[in-house]
Amino acid sequence: MPRKAWGLTVLLLITLLVFAGLLALSWLRIRPATVPGEVVAGKRVWQKYGCVECHTILGNGGYVGPDLTHVAGSRQEKDLRRFLTTPARMRPHARRRHPPVKPTEVEALMAYFYFLDRLQVKGWPPRTVLETEISAPDPDQGTREGDQE
Repeated sequence: MPRKAWGLTVLLLITLLVFAGLLALSWLRIRPATVPGEVVAGKRVWQKYGCVECHTILGNGGYVGPDLTHVAGSRQEKDLRRFLTTPARMRPHARRRHPPVKPTEVEALMAYFYFLDRLQVKGWPPRTVLETEISAPDPDQGTREGDQE
């Protein structure tokens, strides 16, 4: 084998070893987040009762009921537990009741809600148009640059 071919072969092997080393280092840094078992059980309760049909989590789900991403931080725990086990009639027509959840499943569901409430979501879910103030432009400020009167 000519000397030039040996040099290219050695260079290729060194490149592959460096690449394999960097790939192994990147795998070591990636550690999947471990989710506690009670949180997983709570998500299963969420799925079992089909809560996503009416409610949203992180903006995903139905829009009939409120977003429950931060419900654990915005409501009293005793009130949530009472509502889940002995629910009131649903708005707006008060004809149906929210499906009751078994007390043993409420514990798991509460663990799921507390887990969601601790997520760093940077302002998600966004406020709806009805929640935000829509202001008209101030007529005293004049026109923007480039606008013609």
